[in-house]
Amino acid sequence: MATYINEFGEIIRDTDPNDKSKKKLSIGEGLMIFFANFFTLFFISIFLFFNYRSKGYTKKSWQTCNITWMTVAFFVIAVIISAIVSEL
Repeated sequence: MATYINEFGEIIRDTDPNDKSKKKLSIGEGLMIFFANFFTLFFISIFLFFNYRSKGYTKKSWQTCNITWMTVAFFVIAVIISAIVSEL
């Protein structure tokens, strides 16, 4: 069991402040990835996935992958809806 003291003198147990593997994306980072996927044809998310993975941010890399799949699904649904509407 590891014990750490943060910069405020508080005792924190069972957490490593330098553990990058469990850090999550912020809402701003997630939205940036979502909207950047439309403008760069998913190159940003592919780059960020490998960038986060190489730096040890495993949770961030998987969240980037999940946001990319959600963007692809949203894009496909938007194309299908626009095709249906244009036929009417």
